[in-house]
Amino acid sequence: MHEELVVSSWVGIRASCEMNYSINTCEDVDFMISGGNRTFEFAYTVDALRKFVELSGVALAEMDALRELEEAELGAQPAAVAAS
Repeated sequence: MHEELVVSSWVGIRASCEMNYSINTCEDVDFMISGGNRTFEFAYTVDALRKFVELSGVALAEMDALRELEEAELGAQPAAVAAS
C-alpha cells in the first residue's frame, strides 16, 4: 500500500447510505459507501483499519457524552424555553 495519505474527494455519510466491504487479502480491505447513484470507496491496510476503529470508538464516546450534556441542559430549561 501507500506510505502517505491520498485524498481525492470529500464525502458526507448518512445512516441511510448502503455500506459494504470487500476483504482483498489478510492485509487490506475496501469499504464501499453508496447513496443514490454515487459510490465512495475507502481502502485500509489492517493496521490503518485498527487505528481508525479505535479512533472511531473515542469519537463515538465523545459524541454520546455531548448528546447527554445537551439533553440535560435542554431538560433543565423552563418548559416555555424548551418548547421553542
